[in-house]
Amino acid sequence: KITDGVFDVLSTNGDTYLGGDDIDRAIIDYWLAQKSIDIKVLQNNPNLLQTIRLSAEEAKKTLSSSDQFETTIEGERYQITKTVFEGLIASIIAKTIDCCKNALTDAGLNPAQIDSIVMVGGSTRIPAVKVAVSAFFGKPVNDSINPDEVVALGAAVQADILAGNNKDFLLLDITPLSLGIETMGGLMDVIIPRNSKLPSSAGRQYTTSVDGQSKLKISVYQGEREMVADNRKLGEFTLENIPAMPAGLPKIDIRFILNADGILKVNATELRSNISQTIAIIPQYGLTDAEVEQ
Repeated sequence: KITDGVFDVLSTNGDTYLGGDDIDRAIIDYWLAQKSIDIKVLQNNPNLLQTIRLSAEEAKKTLSSSDQFETTIEGERYQITKTVFEGLIASIIAKTIDCCKNALTDAGLNPAQIDSIVMVGGSTRIPAVKVAVSAFFGKPVNDSINPDEVVALGAAVQADILAGNNKDFLLLDITPLSLGIETMGGLMDVIIPRNSKLPSSAGRQYTTSVDGQSKLKISVYQGEREMVADNRKLGEFTLENIPAMPAGLPKIDIRFILNADGILKVNATELRSNISQTIAIIPQYGLTDAEVEQ
């Protein structure tokens, strides 16, 4: 919702395992089935696999403006029509519509209340995607901006706002996924639910499960599933030197503080002895600083 330069994010939803690669793979699988090629055999020929993969990406792009794509790879003819292509990706597009439904539900809105649908990301160039999204919202989509550049431009504008240079706009963001800790039985106990405004702070009290327990391991997770095994682990630390007490007597306050940059600080304090430990979790996406530099 945008009012007088204030961009207020009402909800965020998406599927991090859904994208253009899935569309490429649908074309690859179609071609392999046509040619009766076993994917295991193809994996032993990485050059051919890569050529087919690049041709599938080219086919996807070509079929956004043409009715047919045809190419020759190692003497074999590979072709696909727009009609077949749209049939192959119908289930992938349906997943996108599910994300739209979830975002609307979280925001407490219906499709008719949406004024404009901005298309972002290269795959939104596909006409079938535009048609499906337009049909769901009941109005034409706004595809006037470059879908490949818009995220980078938005990030630059937000950086300018955070640096204090741009005072005309303000982005009130939310956390897209729930944050919590692992409890007994491998369960996820949510402390900051998804779609909470940033910055945000929340806490909860826990206790020990064994008499004389002197340590408590705190594992921090992100995600919506009930079991932590199905969510993403962000980090862990151990609160040590808890005074020996019967199980259930220590009071351990665990507080999550999420700042405007999306950096999470987790603080654990044993309230009777005032022993505390803090960890800052910075998004790494599985890469070390050295790997990012490389």
